[in-house]
Amino acid sequence: MSEWRLQIKGGEYGPYSLEQLGQYAGEGRFTPGDLVRHDASPDWMEAGQVPEIAALFSTGAGSNESAAAAAPEPPPAPPAKQPRKKGLLRRPLFWIIFILLVLVYLGAVVATNLPYIYL
Repeated sequence: MSEWRLQIKGGEYGPYSLEQLGQYAGEGRFTPGDLVRHDASPDWMEAGQVPEIAALFSTGAGSNESAAAAAPEPPPAPPAKQPRKKGLLRRPLFWIIFILLVLVYLGAVVATNLPYIYL
């Protein structure tokens, strides 16, 4: 199955199959002037210059004048990942305060035992 990527208004979308691209061309979501790239190729080309994709514009509703005049809407983007919540133990401030408290406690223990250490 061939996978294609679209570049519309600076955003990269895909991968899509030719069937999906035919549907998007019919809806006017992208035009022959937008860039496409096959996953097997590193080069971007105008959609109208790729024979397989240019055929989608001539057979679909994408060739109708009103759809070509309207600004194309890019395909839907995948949902963004939710950031992981940081727990208390993952916060550096917690560990700084914890270490300082341990050092203060150890200092107090050593200070109270100094007379016994040197006797």
